[in-house]
Formats: sequence, structure tokens, C-alpha cells
Amino acid sequence: MQRPILSRRALLTLSVANFGTAIAFSLQQGNLARIFQTLGADLGSLPFLMVAGPVTGLLVQPIVGHFSDRTWGKHGRRRPYFAIGALLSALSLIFMPFAAAIWIAASLLWVLDSALNVTMEPFRAFIGDMVGEGQRAQAFALNTMLGCAGAVLGSLAPFLFAAMDVPNTAPQGEIPLSVRYAFIGAGVVLLLAVGWTVTQTREYPPEPEADAERKNENANLVRPGGGWIFLAGGLLATFAIYRTGLSYQLYILSIGAALFGALMLFNRAVPGTHFAAHILSDLSTMPAAMKRLAVTHFFTWFALFIMWPFTTPIVTQYV
Repeated sequence: MQRPILSRRALLTLSVANFGTAIAFSLQQGNLARIFQTLGADLGSLPFLMVAGPVTGLLVQPIVGHFSDRTWGKHGRRRPYFAIGALLSALSLIFMPFAAAIWIAASLLWVLDSALNVTMEPFRAFIGDMVGEGQRAQAFALNTMLGCAGAVLGSLAPFLFAAMDVPNTAPQGEIPLSVRYAFIGAGVVLLLAVGWTVTQTREYPPEPEADAERKNENANLVRPGGGWIFLAGGLLATFAIYRTGLSYQLYILSIGAALFGALMLFNRAVPGTHFAAHILSDLSTMPAAMKRLAVTHFFTWFALFIMWPFTTPIVTQYV
């Protein structure tokens, strides 16, 4: 279907939701270490507590992407995911700075990151669905610009409240009001931003060609082998970590490898077109250029997830 040329206002409406999600992501990246340490976490446990971000991205994004491609109802294909994810994200943001214990804050972080991924992942496809080929570069550029603006605002939010004489310090074990107000404000802005995109847009119905392509895809699923290697390697690594007393945080890698192997074995043992079959088939048939880009992407995020947990506590330790 040929998409009409959209006005600048219409393009802004499509991307306002990304402004809200970017505020939430940057706010948690800059302040969660502060919240966890206030509740008594030591520096060495921060990576384990903050692992929710990459793990939920790894699990939630492929699943939500798969199902949002195949969802259609009276409210559209992507927008229901935006709305549900934004509501759960906003509630997590609002309650996060009032957590009374580390386990409560960690649980809210898992809900927050899962919900943000539910909102964010279909949004990337939403832009492509709604604009024609001639406007796609412009739409994604505007989307990126609003996302970066939201990230800057989210990073500065506690500082801005402190500049308005909201207390930025608190008794030991309590979260400062500046941080609490920032999280509450981010939750409200997230709801308003995503709500605006959801209510002011109407999605196009799936095209017949897409249904035909999907049926052909179902007939040509590739079911990769090697599941036993991942399962056995993960279980052996888990046993080695237990016997040698290595850091418990390494269990994330060993158990994750074992579960991935179990999923591959399940995929080969249970025929069908379930979501696992599609995700594993996509991974195994990924074009060579995408595999090379994935290596670059891996090392980029490797660096970022070293930076995010430690920047705030290390700076505050010395400055």
C-alpha cells in the first residue's frame, strides 16, 4: 500500500512516544545505582542488580517483536503494546524511589525494563509501518532527535529539581526528594507522550502480501542444531562455578546458555510455527552483513553496560 506524505506535525506525533521512553531509560541509567546504594547495596553487587536491562531486552524484544507483527485488532497492531508497556513502566517509575528494600527496587526494575521493552520494540516497526519509503529517513531522524532530547531531559531531571530548591540530600537510607520527583515526573511524561501517539494515530491494516509472505516463511523454517552443546556446556559451567566458589553473578551466563540449549532442543522436538521456531530460524538464516554488524553491536553494548552501573557511584566516591 502506498503511504501518503505526512506533515511535520504528523511525523512528530509518531515519534512523541520515543521522547517519553528515552526519559525513562536515561533516568534509570543515571540514578538506579544511587537508589540501590542508598538501600544498602555494595559496589560489587550493582551489576547483578542491574542485569535486568540486558536480560529483559534479550528475552522480551524478540518475543514482543514476533507477536506484534502478527497482532491485529480494533486498536491496531503496535499501539496496544505501547499502551500496556507505558502503563506498567509509569507505575514502576512512580513506585521505584519509594522502595523500602533492595529486593523491592530490584523487582520494580525487572518490571520497568520489561515494560519499556514492550513499548520500545514495536515502536521501531511502527515508524516503518506508518510512513512511505520517501519519508522513512526523515521519520527515523526525527524519532532519533526526540529520543536524544528525552535522554538529555531524563539525565538532568534530578539536577533540575535540585535547582528549584528541592532537597537533593536525605537522611541515610532514604531517597532524596529530587530523585523521587524526577521518577514521578518521568512516569507522568511517559504516559502523556505514549498516550498522545496512541490516541492521535491510526494504523494501516496488514497488507495481503505480508500474510502470503508469512505463510511462505512458515513453510521454510530452519531449525538449527547444536542445542546439546549449549545445554551441556551451560550445566557444566554452572557446576564449575558452584564447586570453585566463583562469583554467583556468573550463573547468569551459565544458566542462560543451558536454557538457550534447552530451547533449541525443544524447537527441534516440537514441530510447529511457535515463536521460538521463528526466532531461532531468523538467527540461523541472518544475512552475513547482519552477523558482522551484530559483532560490532555486541562490543558497543558491552562497553555501555560497563559504564551505566558504575559511573554514578564512582564519580560520587571521588567528587
